[in-house]
Amino acid sequence: MNSLTRIFHLCLFIMLLFSSERLIGQGLAEKYFNVSFQYSKQNIKTKAGPYNVAYTNSLGSFSSLYEISPEYSSNLYQFGVGFGKFKGFNHKICFDLLRGKIEKGQFGYFLGYNIAFEGNKNDFLINPSMGLLAGNTNIILEEIRNKDGIINLYGENYPANYVSIMQKFSSWIVRPSCSFTYLIKQYVGLNVEVGYDFAIEGENGNYKVDFVEFKDSPKEIEHAITDENYSVIGPAGKLSKSRIYGLTGFYWSIGLSIYKSYDYD
Repeated sequence: MNSLTRIFHLCLFIMLLFSSERLIGQGLAEKYFNVSFQYSKQNIKTKAGPYNVAYTNSLGSFSSLYEISPEYSSNLYQFGVGFGKFKGFNHKICFDLLRGKIEKGQFGYFLGYNIAFEGNKNDFLINPSMGLLAGNTNIILEEIRNKDGIINLYGENYPANYVSIMQKFSSWIVRPSCSFTYLIKQYVGLNVEVGYDFAIEGENGNYKVDFVEFKDSPKEIEHAITDENYSVIGPAGKLSKSRIYGLTGFYWSIGLSIYKSYDYD
């Protein structure tokens, strides 16, 4: 509810800014190209509880217990390029980067329709849109660091400074949204966007180990750590590799865009 209150205050502030303009029309250009940056704090709910994750190889069985909280907060950064009409259809191609306990990287495409309110110097845009994003997402279960460059994992020594153990899966997101932009002299846009993410995800996730600064050891050693060697007992006490979380939920962001506007020849 606090997030919704902040978003309402931002929208109100933008509308007050726009209301200070005289609505006499300044000759808004026909079309534009822009680059944009959006930021959001995403709260992602999980299937909370203890997860007993065991890895079995020729050296034995290695078990770890991970306690998953009901919710995790991660920072979402979106980088995008857009083009289209100030009054009409427009397009955006973007990349969503989620960082934190839960991470994701997704490419997306959005089709929107701008409704423009022209002011004396500045303008106000309302842009309902529909988007599709696709990529991978993961939750980090454990991180191991060793500055000496050797990490012992599952009975083997690996020449690495850092390793993370994670559950990973692919995800598609359908995102209907609406953005509200205060456009300053057709050059800089300050905007708020709200929407809802409908995630299309598989039932299970894969367990994976990610090495950083892995050096000259044979790659077959690293690649030998596979999802098939993992067994997981979830909070219900059953053997299962079901997803620990999902990406369906409310979406909001604030952002900044730089515009290049021009008319048709």
